[in-house]
Amino acid sequence: MQNQTTTLLERYYKAFIDQPSDWFFFLGIAEYVKYIIEVKELDDITEVLVRQKAADEAVPAKYAAAVEKETERAAKKILPQIEAQGITSPSVNKVIERYKSVKDDYLQGSVPKVLMLYDALEEVIYELYRAGYDDIVKDHITLRDKPVFRQTIVNGREEKRPRHLIKEYTFSKNIEEYKRELQVLENKTHTAMWQAWERLSLVYLAIIKADEEVKKIRKEKARVDKQGGSSLGVYMSFMGLGMMVDEMQKIRERHERPYTGDTKFNLVYFIKADYIHYATRFHNYLVRELEKDNVQTSDRDKHKQVITDTILKFYPNDGIAEYRAVTKTFKSGTKAGALLCYLHIAKNTPLSISDIQENCNERINVETHKFKTEKDIFDTIAYIRKQLKVNKSEYFPIRKKEKSFIWVEK
Repeated sequence: MQNQTTTLLERYYKAFIDQPSDWFFFLGIAEYVKYIIEVKELDDITEVLVRQKAADEAVPAKYAAAVEKETERAAKKILPQIEAQGITSPSVNKVIERYKSVKDDYLQGSVPKVLMLYDALEEVIYELYRAGYDDIVKDHITLRDKPVFRQTIVNGREEKRPRHLIKEYTFSKNIEEYKRELQVLENKTHTAMWQAWERLSLVYLAIIKADEEVKKIRKEKARVDKQGGSSLGVYMSFMGLGMMVDEMQKIRERHERPYTGDTKFNLVYFIKADYIHYATRFHNYLVRELEKDNVQTSDRDKHKQVITDTILKFYPNDGIAEYRAVTKTFKSGTKAGALLCYLHIAKNTPLSISDIQENCNERINVETHKFKTEKDIFDTIAYIRKQLKVNKSEYFPIRKKEKSFIWVEK
């Protein structure tokens, strides 16, 4: 079955990769993706990527929730005091309106809403401090030690008075970690295989599944409207899909009516050179994973009964691992937490030392703790086993197989 799958996969790939026509190229990608979705052993491989994307996004999402909670908690302390003191400064009112607008009306764009909310509250605090309302903001900032002297009017006369500048805003203890994890995620969008699969799936969506997806969005909009909620987010989803479908339609029309159709338009979503890159990377990955399948199947059969009896569970959002009756938290930013998170994402996939270094080290906070050698990985696995009270001779699903590490759990 595997050889037949690989042969058909190669046919689908070769049918589009060198196509001179943009339309035939993208149509071929759509059919290629459709075949992958319909074949279970291929769909299983892409499901690993979907889980990996979810796990990569879960880390910044956890911090985003914390930052949002901290920001709103600080705002609930600050805003009522402004009203109670009858502050009517135009500059203060302006930033308050911006904060309320972000909180109530901001639709998710290139900048996450929680960051916009945080920045808006920073502006509120800055304007209040600048206007002299230190008592309102003193618990949410720290000041520089050395003051600066600024001209100010006192009783109709100009005087130079000392003023300490704001050193940092302290209303969110998670903001820096959130920004760091956002950057980690941003870096992954340029290198992670799930990003290539996601882009190829957009072609399938825009050509083969467009009508079905439009119906789903319309149904969701009707549901939200009926419940009295805001359907702006659903509307934006509809507009985003509509723009992709419209661009693909123009590519098709340019192919079918080169002399009468709209041939002078700028591509935004479906740039052929980019998709040649996505398709080639993803296809090579898929073929490589298929070749691993025989080895993994044999290994799974060998340990099937043992694994059924001793399943290791890991919850990336909380960093909690469970084994038998033992529960242990492996914090984000630690070697054990980073290793468990990555191996959990790529279950049943043999991973080299370089794979682990590339995907784990950026999530380890302390530079000297990063994985440098194979011994570092062995030591971390031994530490995990010890924390979960795994007996020395007992089988554990995380282990080394040949030259690779693997979490076998099927």
